[in-house]
Formats: sequence, structure tokens, C-alpha cells
Amino acid sequence: MSPDQQDALISELEEAERKSPSRFATRVAWMAMLGYTVLMVVLALLLGSAAGVIQLAIRVPNAGTLKLAIIVALVALLSAWSIVRSLWVRLDPPRGLVVTAKDAPLLFEELKRLRALLRVRPITKVLLSPDLNAAACEVPRLGIFGWPRRYLELGLPLLQALSPEELRSVIAHEIGHLSREHNGITRWLYRVRITWLNLVSSAAAEGRGFSMLSPFLRWWWPRFNAHAFVLSRRQEHEADAAAARAAGPVIAGTALLRLDIVTRLLEEDFWPGIHHLAAEIPLPPQNLHEQLAQTVRLDPGPEALRWLREALAVPTNNADTHPCLRERLVQMGFPGAEDPDSIPVPSVIASSAAEVFLGEFEQIASRRFSEDWARDLLEPWKQRHADAAQRREALERTNAAVAAGTLTTEQRWERISHVADVQGDDAVLPLVTELLEREPVHAAANFLMGRILLDRDDPKGIEFLEKAMVRDSFATPDACGVIYGYLQRKGRLAEAKAVERRIYEHEQLVEQAQEERANVNAKSVLLPHGLSDADLAAIREVLVTYPEIAQTSIARAEVKLLPENPYFLVALTIQVPWWTFRNDEADEVLVNTLAGKLPVPGQFFIFTTKGWQI
Repeated sequence: MSPDQQDALISELEEAERKSPSRFATRVAWMAMLGYTVLMVVLALLLGSAAGVIQLAIRVPNAGTLKLAIIVALVALLSAWSIVRSLWVRLDPPRGLVVTAKDAPLLFEELKRLRALLRVRPITKVLLSPDLNAAACEVPRLGIFGWPRRYLELGLPLLQALSPEELRSVIAHEIGHLSREHNGITRWLYRVRITWLNLVSSAAAEGRGFSMLSPFLRWWWPRFNAHAFVLSRRQEHEADAAAARAAGPVIAGTALLRLDIVTRLLEEDFWPGIHHLAAEIPLPPQNLHEQLAQTVRLDPGPEALRWLREALAVPTNNADTHPCLRERLVQMGFPGAEDPDSIPVPSVIASSAAEVFLGEFEQIASRRFSEDWARDLLEPWKQRHADAAQRREALERTNAAVAAGTLTTEQRWERISHVADVQGDDAVLPLVTELLEREPVHAAANFLMGRILLDRDDPKGIEFLEKAMVRDSFATPDACGVIYGYLQRKGRLAEAKAVERRIYEHEQLVEQAQEERANVNAKSVLLPHGLSDADLAAIREVLVTYPEIAQTSIARAEVKLLPENPYFLVALTIQVPWWTFRNDEADEVLVNTLAGKLPVPGQFFIFTTKGWQI
């Protein structure tokens, strides 16, 4: 189903849900039952087929019926097992640092008041996580049949960024999803949706056992998923109403505004700074969460107003069950929501929810999360630091070539990559500009320039990304993703939808091109490979290290779809002494190894032929 078809279906379903919420929920439940009914019928047919052929072999015992019984029964039972296995979905509980009433008595008193207000059953565990996030969930002991444990997960940075009153609204929103005032069928449908998502993924990945279900799944799954999506969005509105009820619309709305600004602050300032720090110091800092706490508590600076305006300009879309920020503010009755340009940046909080609700436990959690982060990131950090040192050495060599005036285009791009990684966008921008003056169609340079400009709110970046996609069609998903994000931030929904449509069409084209390449066979038209001497030299350098390869032949298959991205066939003639045993597994290992090492400039398929040394 295309994005346009999906949007049209969701719009139709949202209208139906608005007219009669209870009837719509019942309709979704019946759709779920239809899915299970078809599934049971398919399982019954598979098991019936197995039982039938076994019965035939017993009644008419001969070699033919026995062979038929073994084959049919084995295929049917394996298919049935694949389906049953996909139905068993284990929902893992969230992970985090367990907080008890002894650790944070004020937090648990607040949670008790909110549970009574919103009619929420007891929470099994409260967890602290190192993320700027909050979530409440049920993890059923019996899968789709229920009997849940309830968890509340609160991110420590979230508590450090919000005031106590704002955190109250966030907790109310999250546990509002578990309220008995909600239609209980929505929580059951959530578990059903996860189960079917697993089954559909298995059908796509395995194929075996799902051939009877595939036509039904292609029709039913997108429609059921759209129905479940509409119910999920309704539940988000109800959770926002719970937040406004618990803390008031002003505080609940301010919490949403503050979280959007803090999220951008971390994404565009804090985490990039940590990334570049790895190039400077050999070991990760041991106080990450102390730095994080200081960052989220400070005034975010002049960029905050731009971030806020962009967040309020993003319209509701069907990539997320959450409504857009502005719609959420309007629904909860936040003052000025109808005129978003009048909404100011929230003022700095006097004291954080972490200080009030956690007390000394804040420092315990902060140290724990900092230690965990530093330990988990130790090896990647050391590798990043070593890579940065190598990049600096490479920069010194390319700087010498710059002074001599002998830089090639490839060396210029290598230099840009080093500077971008070690010093960041500000340092790399003049180098990219210089390269594009020499090579205006350089795909990677156009992509980098476009991304930097759009990050800086310069719409000229779109032109550079378009050039990158013209030069390299496989850059389309990433380039369109950058453009889509920019257009969404600016509230240009119609243009963003056109870009989304373009991504979908490209994905369809790539899928068809992959299918065309997968069907290349002995009858396909083969062309000269057309590789340069440098390409061939690089390939020979790899192949010469494998003495069992006596000869290598390379051809280019003629393809109609995406012909600018060639598809090569690489035939390896394996020659070993006649007295040496070499099985097919050894050839398979060789092919898999070369698939990751052979520097063929394009997509390629490797196969082996046997030769004998006399």
C-alpha cells in the first residue's frame, strides 16, 4: 500500500472513529478475530493434509504412498510450526534502575495520588532509565491472553529537565494509557498488533510455511494496522487529557514545549560535542550524566525560539501515532495554541523534578548511569579516538599535497571526510565549496553541502541534494530523508508528502531492480565488464592471495532498471591437485569471504567452477 493510499485509508478511518468510538473499537476487534480465524483455518488445512496422507499410507501401504506421506506431512508440519512459532511473541519488560518507595518516597506519593485520580491499577515496578523519555506499559504473562505486569519508566534526564509540576503531567499522560477509563480493548489490540507484526515479518523473511497466508496478509495486514493506528492516536489524545486533568493545561502544555526544546538542544549541541570529544581524549568521561544534567537545566540560548517555532510548525503525520505538538496543545486547551507564534519559550525552572522527587537518589542514579555508559562505550570510544589520530595523520599528508598543488579529486574528498569527522561542519564547509567549484557533480560533496545548509535552515541545500541524487540514485533515500525533515520542520506538508511519495517510488524501483538482478541466469545477455585498469588491479591484488583460484572471469549483465548501477558476474575457477579433497562448503566460505573484500565497483554475484590440476 502506497503512502497516499495509507493516508487516505487512515483519514477515512479517523472520521469513522470520531462518529462512533465504541463501534469503531468493536470493528477493529472483529478485524483481529478475522485474522485469527483465517490463521486457524490455514493451520487446520495443514494439519489435516498431514493427517490425510499419513492415513493414506497406512491404508494403501506401498513405496509411492509412503514417500508421498513423508514429503507432504513433513512440509505441512514444518509450515504449521513456522506459523505457530511466529504467534508466540514474548514482550520483554523495560530495563532500568529499579526505584522503590524507600528510595524516592515523594515520587511514590505523587504516583499514588495520580493512580487514584486516573483509576490506574497498581504499578508493578518503577524504573529509572538514562534516556530523555518516559513510558508506561503492560507486559502480559500469557501473551495475547493478558494477566499483565505494569511498569513505569522515567528517564533521569527527563526528571532533571522538568519542574515537579511538569513531571506530574508527564506521569499522568503515561499511566493514563493504563487507566481503567480507557477502552480495555485498545490494550489487547496493541498486543494483537505486535503478534501479527511478528508473523508478517516472519512471512516476509522466511516464505516457507506462509504461502497459503500471503494473499490474505497482503490484503488484511495494512488495513488492520491502519485501524490499530487510529485507535492508538485516539489513546494519545485521551492520555493528553489525563495530563491536563492532573496538572492543568498550562503546565501540561509547557512540559511538552520544554521537552521539544531540550530534545533539540541535546541532538544539535550536547551529543555532537560528546562525539567530537572522543577525538580529543582517549577515554570516555566518567561524569556524562552530571554534564547532561547541567545542560538540560540551563537556559538553552537564542536557538530555543527557532526550535520552538519549528516544532509548532510540524503538522500531524501518519508516521507517528502522536498528534503534532500544536494539535496536542489545542486539544488540551493551552492558552495561545491557536496562534503558535505568540507562544514564548518556557522560562528556566527554579528546581527540577529530580531534586524534589528523588533527593539523594538522583546522584546515585547519575553515577550508576555514567559508569554504565562509560563502560559500554569504552571500546567504541577508544576505536573512535584511534581513528581520529589516523585521520589527523592523513590530514598532515594531504596538507603537504595541498601545499604542493598535487591533490586529486579523490584526495580532496578524503581530506574533507577527515576534517568533517575531526573538526565538524564549520571547518569542512569551505573545503566542500572548493571541491564543488572544481567538480560540480561530485555526488558525496553535493550531499554533504546540502545536509549542512539544511541543518542551517538554508533552503539552497535542497538544490545540492538534488544534484547528489541525479549523480547517485542510491543516495535518494538518505537525501530525501534530509529534505523531508527540513520541510516538516518548516510546516511545508504538501512538499514533504511529495518527497515521501518519491522515497516510496524509489524503494519500489530498487525492489524491482533487485528482482531483475536476482533473475539473471545463463540465458541473460552478458556484456564486457568495462572496468578500468585501476579497478582490475585492485581486484587482482585481493585474488592473488587465494592460490586455489586458477582463473577469474568478470562480465556485466545487461539490466533495464537502474542501468547506471552495474551488476557484475564474477566466476572463480577453483583448481586444486586431483588428490586433494575440497567440498562445496569450502567454496561457500571462499565466496562469502570475497563478497566482503572484493573491490568491484558495483553490485556483483560470485560463483565457482571446478578445475582439476593433473
